[in-house]
Amino acid sequence: MSDGPIKQLIDCKVAGANLNEIRIEPGVWKVRASIAYGYELQPVEKAVKETLNAGQEHPINAVVRWQRVEYSDPVVIRIEN
Repeated sequence: MSDGPIKQLIDCKVAGANLNEIRIEPGVWKVRASIAYGYELQPVEKAVKETLNAGQEHPINAVVRWQRVEYSDPVVIRIEN
């Protein structure tokens, strides 16, 4: 959600190993939500501590590996100027 003009809205899209910016412009768009979740915290807490101690990667990587991601069905929206 933004209070600014549509021309100032920017989103990002992953393409392989690259993160590309996308300008949100008027038109018809398909939008879907991604929800990340996890149930048991002890395994991820242990993995984060191990990652911090090893110092070889960012600790958030342990969270990314732990989480499950689900996507909603796409919804078609129209953005007008």
